[in-house]
Amino acid sequence: MFWNLKDMGEPQIQADRTDYSVEEYHAMQERSTLRLEYFNGVIRAMSGGNRNHARILTNTLVGMSNKLAGSDCEVYGEQLKILSPKEPSYLFPDVMAVCGPETLEPGRDDVLTNPTLIIEVLSPSTMHYDFVKKYDRYKQIPSLQEYVLISQDQPRIELRSSQDDWGHIQVVKGMNASVTFASVGITLPLEEIYRQVKFE
Repeated sequence: MFWNLKDMGEPQIQADRTDYSVEEYHAMQERSTLRLEYFNGVIRAMSGGNRNHARILTNTLVGMSNKLAGSDCEVYGEQLKILSPKEPSYLFPDVMAVCGPETLEPGRDDVLTNPTLIIEVLSPSTMHYDFVKKYDRYKQIPSLQEYVLISQDQPRIELRSSQDDWGHIQVVKGMNASVTFASVGITLPLEEIYRQVKFE
């Protein structure tokens, strides 16, 4: 879902404008209380998710953080953005992990450029955007090894890997299954990821 910023006291974004500069984007983001994404001259405001989205996000972050403790990998939630070199694009993944030293965009402390793993929790309103537009840009990031889509209406997770040039889709489903994030070397049970999630 995307917010209409009219009358919200937020920087006014022209929905039909496609020539915003990177400098304009950063200036708007600094004045905004919302997460703004930028690609190909377009700026979009991202809204929050529903309770299932929040539960899956929290469960995944906690599970990954516990498993990665003591490793050289660190996991982040949806408040940090990444830079994709294509066009370029500034995007907010739901979850990302970085292994080894972090690399930031020069002059900025809020933009990572070297994610190892990116996870998106799918919402009906953003499914096409996450699966097509964002995925296309994520694949351009040289450090990215794994891209994961977590469904929120059924226990189902899709994984794609740079190891096979993003050509194969691995599907893990069912509450009794476990999913392995090979890029960071951890495995999580789906019953943990989907704890307290209400399927409709």
